[in-house]
Amino acid sequence: MSRSPTNPPWQHALLGFSGLAIVLLLTGVLYWARAIFIPLAMAVFLAYVLSPVVRYLKRMGLPRGPAVILTVAAAVILAIGTGWVLAQQVASLTLTLPDHRDRIVQRISAIKGILTSGETNRLGQLIDEVGKSIDPTKAPDANGRGPTPVVVEPQTPMWAGWLNRIVTPAAEFAVQSAFAAVLVVFILFRKEDLRDRMIRLIGDGRVAVTTKALNDASERVSRYLLKQFLFNATFGGVIAIGLFLIGIRYSLLWGFLAAVMRYVPYLGTWIGVIPPFLYTIATTDTWWQPISVLVVVLGLEIICNNFIEPVVYGSSLGMSEVAQLTAAGFWSFLWGPIGLILSGPLTTCLLVLGKHAPALKFLDVLLGDEPPLDPGTRLYQRLTAGDEDEVGRVLHQAVTERGHEEALDAVVLPALRLVRSAESAGELSAVNLDACLTPIREYFDDQPMGELPPDAELSPARILIVPGKGEIDVAACELFASTLPPQRWDVKVTSSSTLAGEVWDIVSEFEPVVVLIGTIPPGGMTHARYLCKRLRSRLPELKILVGRWGPEEEMATSTMVLNNAGPDAVTTSFSQTRQDLTAWLPVLERQETPVMHSMR
Repeated sequence: MSRSPTNPPWQHALLGFSGLAIVLLLTGVLYWARAIFIPLAMAVFLAYVLSPVVRYLKRMGLPRGPAVILTVAAAVILAIGTGWVLAQQVASLTLTLPDHRDRIVQRISAIKGILTSGETNRLGQLIDEVGKSIDPTKAPDANGRGPTPVVVEPQTPMWAGWLNRIVTPAAEFAVQSAFAAVLVVFILFRKEDLRDRMIRLIGDGRVAVTTKALNDASERVSRYLLKQFLFNATFGGVIAIGLFLIGIRYSLLWGFLAAVMRYVPYLGTWIGVIPPFLYTIATTDTWWQPISVLVVVLGLEIICNNFIEPVVYGSSLGMSEVAQLTAAGFWSFLWGPIGLILSGPLTTCLLVLGKHAPALKFLDVLLGDEPPLDPGTRLYQRLTAGDEDEVGRVLHQAVTERGHEEALDAVVLPALRLVRSAESAGELSAVNLDACLTPIREYFDDQPMGELPPDAELSPARILIVPGKGEIDVAACELFASTLPPQRWDVKVTSSSTLAGEVWDIVSEFEPVVVLIGTIPPGGMTHARYLCKRLRSRLPELKILVGRWGPEEEMATSTMVLNNAGPDAVTTSFSQTRQDLTAWLPVLERQETPVMHSMR
């Protein structure tokens, strides 16, 4: 088998540094240009959320223009109304919270007393002593008091501080919101044009396939994000009603916070419950309201995660938990709280694009929850690593999910083909090869096929299985022999040391009705062809079956060459080989062996 030339190490190093430089450059651009990218990300998110509404209005008979304008206007009105209500709640909270000063001080004093009592106080003293040894200037004086700090405050006008704290952030938020709203309108108006440009970028000449993939991806993401938006809004509404019923003020604010934080994967609800919990601790004398907050919020989260979300969302988009948490940390590092909230929708969009766009397949590998290696490759990797426990687990999972014979075809044979390739390339020594084959043999020795009921009228048909060449072919033949019911087949497998000239002696002694020549590609075809031609020349009536156990689409040329050697059939899988043998069985069970006929 020809092998493609490998790149020299310096090229691999250059590619690695280039990829790292590109990642760092993109990260820097996303960070320093966040004033542009945050509104753009918000606009894309809102466009996906509103797109199903626009499609529904178009189906109702409205043209695209009025449908977009009506949808965006309704969204703006809803946002303004929600913002006004929340502003009222926040303003009231900031005005009434100082009224609970005494209770807050009492709570803090109680907590401080717990932290400075008993053994905890000794820990505090240890920390003070360590601090004194590090910085002697902070040592206390004779009265036990530390040095009095002198704070020099710059004379800043009051209006300048007020401008920096309130007006500037508010103006920045307003500008970004207006920019995002304008982008949403243009994205909804120019959706087809943007899709065509995306096809031009990632289509790689396959316009029809890419168009179908992007349309499917866009609809899936739109439906998912709209359902997520409605579900989170409902979740926040139920939280607000629940907190209102138990008498907690500003329940609308806490419900909105819970709805927004639920976009943060896994941790959002736990973060969102902290503000109302702390508020109830600071403003109430009893503990039943703080405990009620935890019960309402976390209890509803458990119910939603386990019972409601699977029904609402249907099948999962297949996103890895590690990818979601990593994305949350990455986007929050770049864009702060807005990035943390948008991390879920952004990751969802990237994952679906990776599933449907060939040029972005790496995103599916990085973000998806599907195994990065197919079962055969994974088994091969565990075999070469010498991890017998993991090999047993992979094989057990394959047999449990697929059954004995299908597991051999779908998992074991691909792994053996990879072992054969590594052996042919000189990557495996004899010791390593034996270490790869032994765990598979030992596992399937303890996993026999189900037995068939005996039939007193029929005796088992004799079959001789001849490996093509080497220990890998022997292991494959032994595995195939384990799939044949002993009530129907009397099986004999030759060893790897059997020479081609000795096969005839074994055939004469064993007198089989079928000879199966089994081989694993790559390699072994010449030996299998030679054995087949030699047996056919001596025993024209003998049933000869060649198992060239490899991918059917790759075995077309090999099958044609082997057919010219005179076998009755050439198969490419264990299941196909067994089907052919089962089809021949009724005739073979009552047939006098060709060897006996020729010898007489």
